[in-house]
Amino acid sequence: MFIETSAPRVQGNKARLYSQVYPAYNAIKCFSFYYHMYGLDIGQLNVYLRLNQSSSSFSTEAMRWSLSGNYGTTWALGQFNISTQYTSSPFQVTI
Repeated sequence: MFIETSAPRVQGNKARLYSQVYPAYNAIKCFSFYYHMYGLDIGQLNVYLRLNQSSSSFSTEAMRWSLSGNYGTTWALGQFNISTQYTSSPFQVTI
């Protein structure tokens, strides 16, 4: 996913990317991704887990990783563990 941070964008613009729905399982997993945050107005990158606690909709969203500001011109690895607390029901990762 790419979102331009200079004009015509304005402060507060957001973009969202939703993963597939992952089934419930009883194991710790690691979510890994690469990010590139360069520029004066880069803003913030947040990664959430959306939990499906009912049969038809996602009802809970928890921030699991966040970073803000300029980190230069190279790509970097971001990662976090998804504990069994979050995998006891189907879930999605949203960026």
